[in-house]
Amino acid sequence: MNINKKLIIFFTVFLLLFFVISCAGSASSVSKGPDPKVLIPHNGKKVFLNGMNLAWISFANDLTRFDEARFTQAVEDIASSGGNAIRWWLHVNGSKTPMFDENGMVKGMPDEALINLKKALDISFSRGVGLVLCLWSFDMLQPQTGVNQSRNLKLLEDEDVTRSYIENALIPMVRKVKNHPGIIAWEVFNEPEGMLPGGGWTPRRTEMQYVQRFINLVAGVIHRESPGALVTNGSGMAYQTDINGMINYYRDDRLIAAGGDPDGTLDFYSVHYYPQHMSEAISPFHHPASYWKLDKPIVVAEFPAKGIKDIGFGFRPKTSLSTEEAYLYLAENGYAGALSWTWTAHDGFGSIYDASPGISAVAFTYPEYVRLNKEGLDESPGVTTPIEHMILSVNKPDEAQVIDLSEAFEDKEDGDNLKYSVAKLEKPELISVEIKDNKAYISLKKKQIDSSNIMITATDSADNEAALLFTVYVLDPDRGNIALFKPTKASSIEEPNIKEYVNDGSLKTRWSSLYKDDQYIEINLEGKFRIDKAVLHWEVARAKDYDLLGSQDGKSWFVIKEVRNGKGDTDELEFEPVEASYVRMHGILRGTEWGFSLWEMEVYGERIK
Repeated sequence: MNINKKLIIFFTVFLLLFFVISCAGSASSVSKGPDPKVLIPHNGKKVFLNGMNLAWISFANDLTRFDEARFTQAVEDIASSGGNAIRWWLHVNGSKTPMFDENGMVKGMPDEALINLKKALDISFSRGVGLVLCLWSFDMLQPQTGVNQSRNLKLLEDEDVTRSYIENALIPMVRKVKNHPGIIAWEVFNEPEGMLPGGGWTPRRTEMQYVQRFINLVAGVIHRESPGALVTNGSGMAYQTDINGMINYYRDDRLIAAGGDPDGTLDFYSVHYYPQHMSEAISPFHHPASYWKLDKPIVVAEFPAKGIKDIGFGFRPKTSLSTEEAYLYLAENGYAGALSWTWTAHDGFGSIYDASPGISAVAFTYPEYVRLNKEGLDESPGVTTPIEHMILSVNKPDEAQVIDLSEAFEDKEDGDNLKYSVAKLEKPELISVEIKDNKAYISLKKKQIDSSNIMITATDSADNEAALLFTVYVLDPDRGNIALFKPTKASSIEEPNIKEYVNDGSLKTRWSSLYKDDQYIEINLEGKFRIDKAVLHWEVARAKDYDLLGSQDGKSWFVIKEVRNGKGDTDELEFEPVEASYVRMHGILRGTEWGFSLWEMEVYGERIK
């Protein structure tokens, strides 16, 4: 984590030592501290969930493209504030996981997703933080990139498809991390009411009976596969209580009636509250937990990190609470947890800096209910030397690439005394992988321009795994798409869409500039080439006007092609051959309110020297 961020969080926490006692009861009529009877059981202890939502680093991609550095930073930020819990989203909308077959049935989970799930739990729990694992969101019926709404609707409404998900994706996930002390709970849905008639907001809708059945079947299997595991579901209070004419759709008898599984019930309720949408009538911040007449713990799993006040989005309650008051109110009025939204600060409701005073207030006032029991962790091996890609030359078929696996992996308990194996080789007819004496030898079997994904796993003495996942590209370095993996330079970057993504061979990653005109991305071709074509794959944030420029030295530039009134999508630019060692896309005017963003930039030519 950035040192300045650590200092800010530290001093926030330090000042609260002197402040929190005087303000602890200011927002509540009752100031008796957490009630152990309504807290969450975790690893042999009752705890108040004190933290916030991550909720994702890369929307729907966190399992398959796990960003270990940023995930670790999020955990350390929240732990430094005194937090013990993070809510993290897994499948989200089904665009990346699970895997479906051509008939819409779920056929499995990517191996790397299961390994990354275990790794995330290791990282968090080793720092005293547990995870609430949220499986699905209403986004599964939203028109988002990669989302098959019709397929996802069948997943909800066709019981055979639901059971294919349970058998081929859910059960492997649960078994992979069964009894991991880093799991606080499994959460089936984020706000499924968004997919329902009446109050929903997705263009496609389902019925409550299907949501209830899905929850029942998923919860039942989790309880049987991992006895002692907790299951919850995240919704507004109006869907989780029977008082004042409201209906608790997730009551035990109603879930069992919908799905028929007697084990398929929730262990606690997860409530979301946003004061721009909801009044005090359904506010957990204006009523003690006992008011809702529920027989299970209640965690407030989403609310603005900036507090229950007008932050510019509108405000329906009559009274407001600061962040400190909001966290303490929940701890002192019978609730089992407070998880604010969100660490990434992506939609204006606040960030870790806003949440930190509230998290710290609870941690300092009631430390005995916040510290997790950290016993029982055997960490997975770690990848110390990640490999993003490997290049084999089609002109050198006998030249092998070698990976020293004892340097690529390390285990906290076992050091480098690990077992290595090839878990995945996508195209064995193209590439051979041999493991010998703790080294992996990667060789070309067929002289053909192509690529193959490879996964090598390291297993420790407790059968925990880590994965080294990379793509081998077979290229001709003298011709074809000569831009691949070459050095890049950009005028600006919108994190996490870094400049290296513009020529990484993937249409799933992208470079983005800041939100302003006159921006560029350039590629150093590392040699002099005669080029005659470029292909630019635009994200929604396209250029309206831009120039394709060339250079011999990276300093003096000439125009190769002018594009005006561009429409985005894919621009295939063909031109009279020119000699260049550098190619630049210079965005002059944006075509949207955002910046310039390219999934990929390809340059085609032949080496001169």
